[in-house]
Amino acid sequence: MPALTVQELKKAIQQAGLEVYRTRGNEVHLAERPRENLIMDAGVSVLLATPASSGALPASTDATPTPPTVISGAPAPAPVALSAAPPGEGDATAGLARVRFVVRAQKADFNGEDDLQLFERARSLGSPVAGRGYVEVERRARTMPDPGDPSRVLDTWFEVLFERHVQDVPELLDEARLLLKIEKAASR
Repeated sequence: MPALTVQELKKAIQQAGLEVYRTRGNEVHLAERPRENLIMDAGVSVLLATPASSGALPASTDATPTPPTVISGAPAPAPVALSAAPPGEGDATAGLARVRFVVRAQKADFNGEDDLQLFERARSLGSPVAGRGYVEVERRARTMPDPGDPSRVLDTWFEVLFERHVQDVPELLDEARLLLKIEKAASR
């Protein structure tokens, strides 16, 4: 399977009618416009396998899932797979790229719930792609500081990152289109 460059990936994404939000290294983030006021989100991305690493995880990513920053001191839930990956698709060296998406639950929307409940709310947003080979690769709690006073925290987002290996550009685009339709933020 020939390697794909970031520029070729961006061109394929744009030719398919999708919009690129930003590029960081070998990861291309797709734009989502969930609101009519043109504010973009980027909850879906494509991480290319690099020829130098033979598809292995990039140097900036540890081979083990990153534990979340747990605010309350509660233990983090164990990573879970949305489905069992078919043979050859579960390792870090399979495929052309990895299609990724991040989902979240915002603490301000669910007052009184602990960290584990918030991670589970976020994780449940991945259920529309259960059975498609996506696995949880990271959980994190991110604080959202007040832009006027960085010492003040406005909210905490409990995020779960899922990914799936894809073998070619048509499969990559099909998965990206599907993921762009999924709700990324938990709501009451």
